[in-house]
Parts: sequence; structure tokens; C-alpha cells
Amino acid sequence: MDRLRSKLLGKRRKASFLRWIQNNVPLRLKLYGEAGSMLEPNLKEGIGGLRDYHSMLWVSKIFFGLIEPRDLEYHGALSHQEFLELEKYLSLIWSVRNRLHLISGRKNDRLVMEYQEQIAQDMGYKKREGLKAVEIFLGDVHTSMAGIRSLTSSFFATYLKTRKNKKRREKLGRGIELINDELYFVSPQYILSHPKILMNIFAISAISKSRLSLEARRLVREFVYLVDEEFLRSKESSLAFLSILKAPGAFEALEVMAETGLLGAYIPEFKNIKDRVQFDTYHIYPVGRHLLETVKKIKEIRREGELILTTILSEVKNPEVLLLAALFHDIGKTGKDHSKRGAKLVRRILSRLCLDKRIIEEVSFLVAHHLLLIETALRRDLDDEKIVVQCARTIESIDRLKMLYLLTWADSAATGPRAWNDWVANLVQELFFKVLHILAREELATDDSAHHLRRIKTFVFKRLGAKMSRNELEKVFENMSP
Repeated sequence: MDRLRSKLLGKRRKASFLRWIQNNVPLRLKLYGEAGSMLEPNLKEGIGGLRDYHSMLWVSKIFFGLIEPRDLEYHGALSHQEFLELEKYLSLIWSVRNRLHLISGRKNDRLVMEYQEQIAQDMGYKKREGLKAVEIFLGDVHTSMAGIRSLTSSFFATYLKTRKNKKRREKLGRGIELINDELYFVSPQYILSHPKILMNIFAISAISKSRLSLEARRLVREFVYLVDEEFLRSKESSLAFLSILKAPGAFEALEVMAETGLLGAYIPEFKNIKDRVQFDTYHIYPVGRHLLETVKKIKEIRREGELILTTILSEVKNPEVLLLAALFHDIGKTGKDHSKRGAKLVRRILSRLCLDKRIIEEVSFLVAHHLLLIETALRRDLDDEKIVVQCARTIESIDRLKMLYLLTWADSAATGPRAWNDWVANLVQELFFKVLHILAREELATDDSAHHLRRIKTFVFKRLGAKMSRNELEKVFENMSP
């Protein structure tokens, strides 16, 4: 049998087959998308679908002579835990696909919205904690397909690594080294004695744009339990996390942090919304992925080439505030009024990260009002000066306005193609420039006038507080001309 295999599959044919498998990935991505983050995923051909699993089996059989799927573990391509996870993910996808075929009455691999609620019901999903049954179901589907994608990447990383003979080593900080352009921990023992290296390796990855090796990712998963209260409130961890956010490779590093569980361990609030899916035709990503995509959009503004975006970004005083707001703007999507809820959660998160109170206030404001510009632009009459004045009074400063505009664009662009188009862009830009004009007037733009306005409000509240509620008095101020 081995002689027959060697004749039929010589070195050239094996290499050709491997190239075909690898070249097929970008083609599938273009045709079917990344299934783990699509509104209507292709369960078979999408990236993270069953075809990824098939690719692992084909390569295993041809190159290693493996017979059973379990041999993926015995051969060492997947760890025991990874193989158990793979079985769990596949079980769900197979079950969903079988029901999809049954309901649609034909061979059908695309989980379209038309069938999602019925399949969720058939599989026994129930609504809970403000989530529809179909949203919980879709969250599980996305988690499974993202998991298959991750394990497939791990498999091919392992296989390709075995084909490299020459090793180039370089030490990068304590306990971390670069081998053949991939980051490794020096030893598991070092992680046990220095847990914060779990965050440091991602900081190095984001700054140098070097990816974590499969071995390093496995160790992060294994030792993520070391993220305790001291780790969460550590200044060292906070500085490393912020350096990740500001670095060129922020998106890639955050993506692997989410995949390995470190991001959810360090920001427990993120874990609660990571796989939440909104059942509509508007949001194409789960909430967690949407937050990372929003950060990515902010980081790519200079590459977008749009003059208004690049100009405004260059004028933002503290980009760190904008990036934090991008990462956390939907963190409150575990219940109603997610903007206000998110603002409260952000205060807690950033206080834990030992950040300055002024930064906490600014990020909290952006999260609380991240829908202000787009909702005002789309739902209100922009020719009504009172509307624009109210918007300006809420925002208070030009720097805030600029960050809100960029956050509005990034949030919409990361939501889906229906969220941002020329019509929406023109309305939001019109509102932006009208508010900018008002804020640029000396009486609203200076700190003295803002302080003066606060003094007047305090005086009025003291005099009339017994007769009118604070909310009623605020509405009176909002309706006054500037």
C-alpha cells in the first residue's frame, strides 16, 4: 500500500496538491466569505466551514498516511483539547446543515435568514436574557465556524513548520523569542512565574507585526486562567494593552487575543458580547468581531485616502481616546439602551486599566453618544437650527466632534454595506460642518464660556430645583438659542 501511495503521489504531486489547497483559500474567501462572521454563512465552502475540515483530512491522508479523523490528535497536528473542540464544532454544523437540507428540500449549504428561526426552534433554542432564540443559535454557529477556521489555521501552521529546517532565532524581551518570523515563549515555566508575559507577547506582536506561533497560541489558551484580579489591575498589563491598541498590528493582535480567550479574560465585559448576533439584515458581524473591525477601520483611515477622514484624524488631540471608544462603543449590547449601559461599563473597565480620569470621561462620552451624529442626521431636520444647536451643546468641544465623526464613520463602515453610503455620508457631513461652525464661534468654543454656562446652570438649578426636575430644566436650556 505504501509503495502504491508513493507511486501515485510523488513529491511533485504532493507539493502541487498542497499549493492547490492553499490557493483555494483566498478563492473561497472571495466567493463565500468568512463563514464565522457572515450574516448568512455558507456552512460548507465558507472559510470556517466543512471544507476546512475536509482540507485537514485530505492533507493528513496524503502526507502523513492518517486514516481516521482521530489520527489528527495522535499525530500531534491537533492537541487533545483542540480535537475535542473540533468534534463539538463539527457536530453543531452537521446538525444545522442536515436540518437546512430537510427544510429547504434540496442540497443547500447557505444558512439564509429565511430558515434560521425555524432551525433554531427545531434544535431546541429558547430566548433568554433579552436575546432571541435565533440570536443565541446564530451565536453558536458563528462560534463553531470561527473555531473550525482557527483550528484549520493551527493545523496548516503545524504542517508547514515541519517543512522548515533552518531556524533563525532572535530574543525579544524577557521570556519571548522570534523563530522563523514567529513569536514563541521561552518556556511554559516562565509564563507561570511571569503571567504578564501573556499580554507582553501580544504587544510585541502588534508592534513588530510578527504573528504568534501555534505553540504560543496554545500556551496562551492553557494559561489564560492566570489572568486574576492582580493581573487585571496591573499597570504593566494596562500599558501593554494600550500599546497593542496604538500599534500598527493592533487588529491582528486583538483578533488572536479574542481567539485564544485572553481578550475575554482581560476584559470580562467583552466575553459577554463576543458572539452576540443581531438578527437583522443590517449587522453582518457578531458584536465582538464588529468592535475589532471598527478599530481596524480607524487604523486604516490613512489608507482609505479620503481627505476629510485623514484631515480630521490628523487633528485629533488624543488618538488613544478614539481607539478605546472604537473598541468599546458596543460593549453594552447585553440589554436595552446599549449606549448608556456601555458608557457605565467603560468607566468600570478603564478605571480597572488605571487610566486618567479625563481619558475615562472622554471615552465614556463617546460611547454614550456614538449614535448621536448618525441618528440626528437621518431622523431630524438639519435645516432646523435648534436641532444643530442642541447637538453642539451636547458635544461641547471641537475635538469631541471630530472624534465622534470618525467613530460614526468607522462604526457604520464596520457594520455592513447598508449602514454607510453616499446619502448617509452627505447627511452626516452636513451635520458635522454645521455643528463645527457653531462650536467654532468664540462664545461656545472657549473654556471660559463653557465654564460660564455651567455656572449659570448651577445657579438656575439651585433656584428652581424645588419647582422643576433637573431633566425638565435641561430641556429648557436645550431649547434656548446659543
